[in-house]
Amino acid sequence: MEWYALWVLSNAEFLVADALRAKGIAVFLPTWTDVTQWSDRRKEVQRPLFRGYLFARCEPRAFRAILDIAGMIDILPSSMHPLSLDKAEIDNVRHALNSGLKALPCEYLTGDPVLIDRGPLAGVKGIVQRTKNGTRVVVKIEMLQRAVSVEVDSRDVVAEKKAA
Repeated sequence: MEWYALWVLSNAEFLVADALRAKGIAVFLPTWTDVTQWSDRRKEVQRPLFRGYLFARCEPRAFRAILDIAGMIDILPSSMHPLSLDKAEIDNVRHALNSGLKALPCEYLTGDPVLIDRGPLAGVKGIVQRTKNGTRVVVKIEMLQRAVSVEVDSRDVVAEKKAA
């Protein structure tokens, strides 16, 4: 079985994920924790990391059942020609989210490819983004042109071509 990127209505990610699970389809909906401030309290809210997208692991024969779910728009790049994702991209996002480091959504950025060679994200490839407060590595899902950024120690990052 392969992983496929699913394009869904914005704010329907959790509903579609639940419907897919109910049909016995494996789902990966990466999330991040946002703190919402109201006048009287603060609340932590789980939000989709890739707004409008989630991932399903299935056989091509399940596509019709997936497309029939309320809130579904398409299987990328199109339902006429869906393409599976590179499993390493899904593994990299899972690794970043399971590392214990704060992961946030970010725009797709270009830059030098890097390999994290030490720490909880050792082995993850990404693109480095430097900020005034530290180093963030962007781990991307190429087909979606979306990414997640994770703060790492700059000493844990090496240029990918040097690491290979």
